[in-house]
Amino acid sequence: MKYRKLLSTVLAVVLAVTAGCFPAIANAKETNTHPQTKIKLDDLYVYTNYDSKDISIERQEKSDEVIATIKDKKTGKILEIFGEKSEPLHSEALRTDGYTYTHTLYKQVVKGPAKAGLYCVLEMYKNGSFGQINRIKNSYWKAESSGTWHLEDTQIDANMPTTPSTSATVYGSANMVVTTTSSTTGSFSISALESVGFSVSQSTGSIWYARLGIEASMDYSIY
Repeated sequence: MKYRKLLSTVLAVVLAVTAGCFPAIANAKETNTHPQTKIKLDDLYVYTNYDSKDISIERQEKSDEVIATIKDKKTGKILEIFGEKSEPLHSEALRTDGYTYTHTLYKQVVKGPAKAGLYCVLEMYKNGSFGQINRIKNSYWKAESSGTWHLEDTQIDANMPTTPSTSATVYGSANMVVTTTSSTTGSFSISALESVGFSVSQSTGSIWYARLGIEASMDYSIY
């Protein structure tokens, strides 16, 4: 009888431990279901969670800027826009083996007539084929389209795993706030704003406010 009770207790413990482990394994698998695609900008790579088989990448190269537009391969819809801007190098830097310089990374968020950018300014160092990120100098949101709208409640978390490092991560959130009226037509009309996700509420008289929360994240590396 004691043997049966002991055996029952052992089986119960094994089943309890097994039941607790399998959900954890399932959850771990779920967190890794999104493939990452590495996209070359200028000196840095940016990672996107879209599968390379499902997207096309259009590069626009200028003398001081590289822009990568990621589109859905089937529909042609723009999914993400990343960019990297460089500041002019001083002549003294070009004469040394190693030099420090500044690059600005950004990601654009477009919602109807409102376009915003999440920016991160990096101080970088290069010596031959070696490169590193010395520090994050600044990070900010910027309204990049005209019209009766602005950004509110901007939040940014920018960090590096070590200092210096070869990678940096930036996450930001904000609210787009549009001022409009019931008689406004075009992209700033109430119906147009609601069609892209804005929540519209009347304030006083004929003035209406449309609000939409946005998020953006950037994961960069040198190699």
